Amino acid sequence: MKGMTRNITINSNLVSLFYFAIFANAILGKIRVLEVILPILILPILIKIIRDKGVIKIFSEFNTPLILSLIILIIGTFSAFIFIHGFSLYPIKALLRYMSYFFVGFIVMNLNVELKMILKLVSIIIFLSLIYVLIQYFALNDYRPRAFFIHSNHLAYFLTFSSIGLLYNKNLFKYKRRIYLIVFFAFVSIALSKSLGGSISFLLFIYYYLFFNLKGKIFKIVGVLAVFVILFLNRGYLETRISSILTIDSDFILQKISSGNAGGSNSLVWRIVTWSNIINETKKNDNVVFGNGLESTSLISPYILDNLHHDPHNSYVRIFAETGLVGLFLYLLTLFWLFKKLNKIKKINDLSSEDLMSIKGAIVLFFIFLLAQLSGNIIVNPVHMWFIISYFTIIIKKHRVTI
Repeated sequence: MKGMTRNITINSNLVSLFYFAIFANAILGKIRVLEVILPILILPILIKIIRDKGVIKIFSEFNTPLILSLIILIIGTFSAFIFIHGFSLYPIKALLRYMSYFFVGFIVMNLNVELKMILKLVSIIIFLSLIYVLIQYFALNDYRPRAFFIHSNHLAYFLTFSSIGLLYNKNLFKYKRRIYLIVFFAFVSIALSKSLGGSISFLLFIYYYLFFNLKGKIFKIVGVLAVFVILFLNRGYLETRISSILTIDSDFILQKISSGNAGGSNSLVWRIVTWSNIINETKKNDNVVFGNGLESTSLISPYILDNLHHDPHNSYVRIFAETGLVGLFLYLLTLFWLFKKLNKIKKINDLSSEDLMSIKGAIVLFFIFLLAQLSGNIIVNPVHMWFIISYFTIIIKKHRVTI
């Protein structure tokens, strides 16, 4: 195991304020306070890092996934600016969103950012989300409460990612029982949100945690009870979803695909038809190699694909549509690199029990992240990505190894 990356000495309050601004964006929603505060906070930090380390050293320490992801963004931006729409300022909006992911990774890699601080902020969001969910569900009669997020699925996935980080790093906190309580709060919010993908992801990780990381029958019983609680609270909704899926036949799907109309069907058929429309239109436009450009799959974009009437709900399809096969290949290569890195760290012999649990949590988060991208708009949701990137970068930085 090699030495840890040298941290730049900088005011810890500034770093805390930076992360508070990031997660305040999750609470304030459409106010988008981050877009105003982030540039103000990042500038003095960047100046300090560049002055202390130098430009050459900074780029020499860049991780492989950051470089590959930067290439993906360049491809998507040039496709949008040059090959598709001519020079336009609109794709810059997406470019700035993705660049914020670089800012977060850059800050974590070069400054002393503590995982405990991030998890404390996440805990606050979980608690406030539960209060808002209860108000929406019981007082406002909201069928699928979403708290501060745009959609209930976004809420459920964020709570799932956060719960993984909290449970696998509970030893960082003095009062571990409080962590269990916070995760229970997340569980209640997910159950009430009726997010099928979020519920499945949460239950998969909870079962894995209970059966492979905790001893005692009581935890297994709790896991079984959790399933029954979610099934009971969502019995009507799940019955409708399951019955609609069971009535699907291949002829119906092919008919929908040939017509290009995803409407009037359940969510599974809608997704299949939408993905097919995206792929077919990308082929028709001869943009298979480099894609249709950034924001070509965004519902609010003026450059949205002709046959697309909603976001694709699949990160892999989105990346293919916007950056082509080249961008998708680089993205998958980035994920492969990340898994190899985490697995390599896990095999270090002299890890403390606390570090080992934290790395196990990172690997669980990695696979849940892969799964969630099949049916959710994960990579375009900054709050999800800021947390995930921060977690992975802290782990990799602390245990710098060579593959």
